Amino acid sequence: MKHAWGDPPALAAWTWTAATSAAGAHCRWPYVQCDSSSRVTTLKLVSVNITGPISDAIGVFSNLAKLDLSNNSIDRRPLEYNGLTGTIPTELGELSLLETLSLAYNSFDPGKLPTSFRNMTKLVRLWAGGCGLVGNFPSYVVIMKTELELLNLADNSLTGSLPPEVWSLNKLQFLIVATLPDT
Repeated sequence: MKHAWGDPPALAAWTWTAATSAAGAHCRWPYVQCDSSSRVTTLKLVSVNITGPISDAIGVFSNLAKLDLSNNSIDRRPLEYNGLTGTIPTELGELSLLETLSLAYNSFDPGKLPTSFRNMTKLVRLWAGGCGLVGNFPSYVVIMKTELELLNLADNSLTGSLPPEVWSLNKLQFLIVATLPDT
């Protein structure tokens, strides 16, 4: 990922070798947090001047629970209010331990929320307002019922009615699906 972002100076300490990997040195890198087994659980890269796409290598972080890339210039990847374009990456669904995902208010191509998101069973907060969603309400979000507390799908072009299963989301505290009127 560091190379895909053009080796930004903020990530100069991210030097990967077989020796440092085995020793868990990556857990001491800036912006990285690990669990007791040296598995990356958090990447918090806020305002570090990252540009370009996130490589598909993000999928190797199978224990990633928190990913914050806000206030950067990431292409086609999760970063709220970043002017992103293209389609919402289906690969995000591989981050099955992710707890918070904000795709809100980016200029994604009109489309549906990827069905791969059904794999995100640990998701607690999903902000996908104003990101070009079309079609019926994505009923598979009820699969996330064990953890989902906030679901924001406002300001999209969703049609139809809410599936009744939405009301079985035991932990859901906030459901935002309305479209704000133009002023």
